[in-house]
Amino acid sequence: MTTIRRPTTEAALDALLTRLRVFPLVSPVTERIIDILDDPTASTEDVAHTAALDPALAMRLLRSSNSAYFSLPEPVTNLARAIQLMGFEATREIATAPSPLLLLRLRFADQPQLSERLAGLWLHAIAAGTAARILAKRQGYTDDLMPHAAALLHDIGKAAMLIALPEAYERVIRMAKTERIPLVAAERRLLPFDHSQVGRHICAAWGQPENIAAAVGRHHSVRSGNPDEAYSELAAIVHVADILARALGIGWWGDGVMPRLDVAARHTLHLEADDARSLLGKVEAAYPRAATTFMGIFPPHTMASIRVGAAVVARRT
Repeated sequence: MTTIRRPTTEAALDALLTRLRVFPLVSPVTERIIDILDDPTASTEDVAHTAALDPALAMRLLRSSNSAYFSLPEPVTNLARAIQLMGFEATREIATAPSPLLLLRLRFADQPQLSERLAGLWLHAIAAGTAARILAKRQGYTDDLMPHAAALLHDIGKAAMLIALPEAYERVIRMAKTERIPLVAAERRLLPFDHSQVGRHICAAWGQPENIAAAVGRHHSVRSGNPDEAYSELAAIVHVADILARALGIGWWGDGVMPRLDVAARHTLHLEADDARSLLGKVEAAYPRAATTFMGIFPPHTMASIRVGAAVVARRT
């Protein structure tokens, strides 16, 4: 009797990532950066200012500057300083790597429902990113680039599965709707991974700092079950930012269930019941400008059709 071996979670995640590499995922900000790098009068501040337009790209540059290759005595947290240390040629090479945010801007001419959902996820990501910046300022952050990037990327796993696993993920969406359960719960019942795990895997594989990958991976479960992994304020910010974006009803996120506010996140961010109205008002006021900015920077990229190859995910038993 032949035994059918199901892929491990890690193998299934790697296979999913491979299927996504066929899509054009170089950030439109990269072209602007290259133009600046070709200008002999350009400064590192010029490059940093442009790179920050794509927070995911900026975080990749920051992570690269802190890699073992540069052997720096202290971590670099300033983007302009990171670019200065790496040099323009290294910056050019790093800037051409895939930007996970581009998954949210793909559109498919023969898949209107998929395109509509990706557009909804993009709006939700912008709203969450806006909320994260407001929360970061409230926490005393002098630079909100990292929380902004983490919140923008928090549901990137949903986009990946919508694109690469359309049939399997449609079953997940139907289960969540029929049983009125969170999408993440349906994912865990039907798939070897949930969107948080997929998001974390994509972030790590495509050059995001570990703390961003961890925050994306834990935005539904802020308190990690791993005793070797420290509790993350960044994960708490992303968790609350997601809830605020949902509360405003901006975009699409796949289910109709409002996540319960994590007690640890509430304590970490010193949130009281009266803070909700104020925070929602600030996010709602700031969102239109943020949406206009991002729509201008990241125009939709329409594909004639979707081709992702054979299925790679086995249903849970």
